[in-house]
Amino acid sequence: MSNLTEELVSYNPSYPAKLYKTSYGFAVRRTRDDTQIVKIVIRNMDAVIATCWNSFGSNYLTVMFNDGSARIHDIFREGKLMTLLRLQDGFQKCMDTGIWSKLEVRQKPNEGEFDRDISGLMPSPIKFVNNAGQLEVVPYVVTQTQWRNVDKPLEVNDIIDIHMAHNSNTDEYLLMINGVYKLTIQPNSTDENASNQLHKIIHLEKTAIFHCFYKDRKTSTIDLTTLMESTPHVSLLNVLTEMKQLHRYIVDHLDIIDNDLKKPLDDFLEVTNILNIKDLSKSLKSFILYGLMAKSLNHWLCNVVGEKNLKKWKRLSETKYQKIIQIISLAVLPALEKLSLLSIRCEALVVAIALPASGHMQELEYFDSLKRTTAALCNQALNITQKTSEEEKKCSVFILWIQDLIFECVDEDYVPKLNICEDGSVVPTLMEIIDQFFQDTTKEKSTDGTDLSKNLLKSISDTLENIDSSYVRNMLLKTMKIRGTARSFTENFDEDVTILDIFYCAKYPFLVYLVEKRSNTQDVKASVKYIGTANSINLRTISAAKKVNYPLSIDSASIQKVKFLFEKQNNCLTLISTIQSLDQKVSYIMTEVSINRTGDEISLNFLRNDTT
Repeated sequence: MSNLTEELVSYNPSYPAKLYKTSYGFAVRRTRDDTQIVKIVIRNMDAVIATCWNSFGSNYLTVMFNDGSARIHDIFREGKLMTLLRLQDGFQKCMDTGIWSKLEVRQKPNEGEFDRDISGLMPSPIKFVNNAGQLEVVPYVVTQTQWRNVDKPLEVNDIIDIHMAHNSNTDEYLLMINGVYKLTIQPNSTDENASNQLHKIIHLEKTAIFHCFYKDRKTSTIDLTTLMESTPHVSLLNVLTEMKQLHRYIVDHLDIIDNDLKKPLDDFLEVTNILNIKDLSKSLKSFILYGLMAKSLNHWLCNVVGEKNLKKWKRLSETKYQKIIQIISLAVLPALEKLSLLSIRCEALVVAIALPASGHMQELEYFDSLKRTTAALCNQALNITQKTSEEEKKCSVFILWIQDLIFECVDEDYVPKLNICEDGSVVPTLMEIIDQFFQDTTKEKSTDGTDLSKNLLKSISDTLENIDSSYVRNMLLKTMKIRGTARSFTENFDEDVTILDIFYCAKYPFLVYLVEKRSNTQDVKASVKYIGTANSINLRTISAAKKVNYPLSIDSASIQKVKFLFEKQNNCLTLISTIQSLDQKVSYIMTEVSINRTGDEISLNFLRNDTT
């Protein structure tokens, strides 16, 4: 062991590393020499309810908290936080345990034969990002895909990530699928006398079954097999998720237009006070029509604008209009087109699932609304690119004209680059841009032709939520079965038994359980611990319960915690007992657990006693 003030939590299932609970959080150390390779700082360790390794590759570690949040760290990148998930909308601290598992989708023969995702033929999406004040184009990668990737090829159709947590107040199970989609599974029945304190959730590997063990031996089983064997349901989930991500993608790029393109120009014009000179619009128009330059206009050209501010004005204007056209053309429009295609596919999947089940078609008005709104936004985006191009030309003419005026004020021999007399289109353009730039600030400003309707975007968001709540959510919940048993392991014990730990390994078709039995006298010192095996499907006991014997020097009252640890590298199951004496000294008793392949014979081999 390392420092005995630390607690060994688990072994990494794929790499020779182990996880320790420390005073500052968690530490990942090499198994060979206990060298620390990762340090994960947790502010409040009392809030941690579970830690789970990624079942494929195992370089990702999920730390789950009692407020329903989950942090995913990459131990190959110094424990970098990859993402933060929230399984519940609020922050109520009512979760008692959780689990993270990857489930394999089992596609049936010929299922999904007519489901063709033509949106996948579109070019790979790109993303505009602000890098040190400069907008750059980078490949668009959904955040969740990084920690969801698997390290080895699998002969399956898809992989589903399940984060599950239990609400001890309501006895509900909160699921987050693929890090983005939340579901709540209600309990079958409510027993007021039963405990809602869940001890552990076990996922039966290579299946879609979760056993949920309560401290009083009550058990609930959540079966997601129907979902994992239904390609249409999985496709429906993925399509809806992608549609919501596309909406977020569009909103993010419109925020870039507002915050990184429009705002810098507006702030510059406001700070320099270029556009807020009284009667400036009148003076500019008088100069165009009569050639008379007022003193106030001369002062504005030479002292307010000046050559330096004009260059910045020109640069910000060119950046604004050019980048808006790029963002709309390369990001927003393709996303809207893909959203339109996905809405058609989503509607078809809903019909394909609902029609065989009910025998009649559902009302699908939300899909009609979504397609109309998306088409309207596409038309609006096309118009914006055209208007923005026109605005760019007008603005360049105006700034060139202002530049000529400034240079004429300081140099009488300057030859203007813009001849407003020869080109008849220049004067109307200047008049129009003057009205746009120097409008009365007391009036509501008109749009400059570069705004997508926020109402239409909100309508898309609301419609997607309606599609989710009216169709998708109910269809997914119908594939999830939950059943319960009054008490597990009833063959060997009476009522006065508490579950301490459960272990499952896919190599053997049984569970290994650890329970504590107290005497009827309520004497704490009389508690005895037993190990037994049970069938992993029906939970019926296989072996006779075997008593865990400790050295005579160990008082049962000093045993603080007992749990299983499994080291997959050596295929070794160990029972580790934490002992705390009256003088606060801590020791660990390590006991090897050996079980035959049928699970009906258990032997315990005392390994060592480590003491501080």
